[in-house]
Amino acid sequence: MRFFNYLTLCVMMLLAACSQADVEQNFYAPQSGEELLYVLSEEGDTRVMLSEGKSIWQKDDYMSVFYGTATNQKWQYQGETGSNKGVLRPVGEGVTKGEGDIVALYPYNESNTLNAENYTVGSTLPATQSYVADSYDPASNLMVARSSNSTLAMKNLCGWLRLSLTGNGEKVESIFIKGNNDEKLAGSITANSSTALLELATGNTHSEVNMTCGEGVTLSSNATNFYVTLPPQQYSKGLTVVIKCKDGKIMTKTTKAMTIARNTIQPMATIAFAEDVAEEEGEETVYPANNQIWYLTYSGSPLTITDNTFGAKVVEHEFGACIGDECYSFQCITFDKDITSIPAQALAKNEDIEVIYLPHSVKSIGAAAFFGCKMLSEVHLGKGIESLENGVFTNSSQIKKVYCRATTPPTLGEYVLMADGGTGYDSYIQAMVYVPASSLDSYKSASRWSKFADYIRGYDFINGKEVTAGGSEGGDTNISNFNHRILLIDHTGANCGFCPVAIDRLYALANYADPAFDFSDYYNEVQCHGGDFAGGDPAYSEAADIVDRFYKGAGILRGYPTFSINFRGGKVERGGYNWEFVEVNMNQAFKTHRKSLGADAGIKISNSISSDKINIDIEVTSAKLQEYKVTAWVLENNIYSPNQNGATTERHKTYHHALRYIAGAYSTSDISGDALGTIDVGKTASKSYSVPISSSWVRNNLEVLVIVSAPDSSGNYEVVNTAVCPINSTKDYEYLK
Repeated sequence: MRFFNYLTLCVMMLLAACSQADVEQNFYAPQSGEELLYVLSEEGDTRVMLSEGKSIWQKDDYMSVFYGTATNQKWQYQGETGSNKGVLRPVGEGVTKGEGDIVALYPYNESNTLNAENYTVGSTLPATQSYVADSYDPASNLMVARSSNSTLAMKNLCGWLRLSLTGNGEKVESIFIKGNNDEKLAGSITANSSTALLELATGNTHSEVNMTCGEGVTLSSNATNFYVTLPPQQYSKGLTVVIKCKDGKIMTKTTKAMTIARNTIQPMATIAFAEDVAEEEGEETVYPANNQIWYLTYSGSPLTITDNTFGAKVVEHEFGACIGDECYSFQCITFDKDITSIPAQALAKNEDIEVIYLPHSVKSIGAAAFFGCKMLSEVHLGKGIESLENGVFTNSSQIKKVYCRATTPPTLGEYVLMADGGTGYDSYIQAMVYVPASSLDSYKSASRWSKFADYIRGYDFINGKEVTAGGSEGGDTNISNFNHRILLIDHTGANCGFCPVAIDRLYALANYADPAFDFSDYYNEVQCHGGDFAGGDPAYSEAADIVDRFYKGAGILRGYPTFSINFRGGKVERGGYNWEFVEVNMNQAFKTHRKSLGADAGIKISNSISSDKINIDIEVTSAKLQEYKVTAWVLENNIYSPNQNGATTERHKTYHHALRYIAGAYSTSDISGDALGTIDVGKTASKSYSVPISSSWVRNNLEVLVIVSAPDSSGNYEVVNTAVCPINSTKDYEYLK
């Protein structure tokens, strides 16, 4: 259901190509001696307009035409505003067709060029864009077409970031966007006129774009969409978005890593405008007030909190607390006075509470206050905490993180973080404990804290980053905190009419509007176009066929579409094409197979591309003593293919992360790769590969996926971590956030 909502918000136009005769019939035939061209949209998802009246082509608009020559000629669009087809007439006299194909480039610019030898066009992607309600700026929306006859099917060169904002009457003046890895966003470009693949020039480029909003765009409780045109590429460290209002207020947001694909809208979750607040040294900008408690439940339902639960009267109980720079569906309880203590057994055996934030004013937590809270995974203790009594978190065995902001270690009673091991409370809950970096040594040596010393980490609570004992960011490789990404393989093919159902649900789940359920950090995806449905598929590869056969032999893959989890870990099937079924089961798969306390091993990758090969260097650091194997897969993005076998046009896809090549040993019975041997905890092993480049691959669209595996209880190698690296780039160790 949410995927249909996504389509509705985007108001995506799916336009079928028409013939020259269709255009003539709808407009007019040429007069004697008159030169005419016929223009229409690329078949598939070309974005001619997003809503009525907001079109790329408007009546009397202009584009550059290279009419069989390298000469830039100005032609005028004669179709109706909002139409996807029409007639082009030259501006001026004496236009005659030269030798070679016709190339069109929208919009017209007197500096547009054509290389007549390879049909590469040159133009400028503006660094300044203008806000257009419910659409994008036509001046920034470059389109190209090449034809051997008089009919030109235009293709988009770029993609779009959709920023959705709510507010309370603020007037947005401008939106500034910059890539966090200094990606080039605007300036001189070249593009293949047939494939519409765009490249930014090495010089005369900009690392930021600015959208101006004229007299200002007023924000309200209903989301306003801003569409920013961006070049298609991977933004490996995300984007920084700065929103400036007419009254001088500024809000800054940083996104996660993302890929902007050609002809595709990348949505961001709706953001409520909130002015940036300067951080004072030693103070956090966002945390519960002293008369508040914030929490999150697994079910999303509110807790039953009476006036006696925390020794104060409840004034208000509402949704919408903000943690850091993200707003979650947290419950916020406001009391009539400051909360100074949490009574004994206050929330004992509550099996719904998942996260809790206690204010700085809380000094003590009574015995068994959170005893047996079996879904509790994250606890935040304020700066004022002085004591935790016996068994505060006993038998709350799912706790993964405890953040304690007090600079002086609070006193601990017995069994504070213990689980029932069957013979009494003698098993420590293996949660990471984050404390002020300046107090790290004090915590590790304090009474009863010392037994947990290996799990205590220094933390910068202002910037939300783990630090070393000396207080600097980063430091030596932290072997206990590697982010764990499962391997998620989408078995698909262009001849599978309903396979895009699964892709759509994965996309919806990974970009869920509520960040508390954003699973994009949990996996790396491979689209495997092999087997029964890959005949004539542009994303097919022999490697994909081998992988497809491996999963069939393992008894995991029986029908399409199916997502396989790791090598033998499990699968998510379509459930009779029930989209909600796919989403619910994918959600559960992430929670079941991902190690939220950290991966067994971390992965570091670098790769470089030459004229005929990709050189890949891999480093694996072990967090668990065991044998390991490694393999590297080359993937390709932005492969467009209309789906066949009865698929309707909304299921035609531009495929990403398509498997092209496997480096290392593999067969239909074993795809785990090459042995690294046994690696001791904290030690590293290295592996290098040289991959030949196929002429059919688009180099700039490639990426390298590394898969590390280790023996499971049955002796089969199972995936323990994955990492992906853009082509010609590096990927450092990734840590839990």
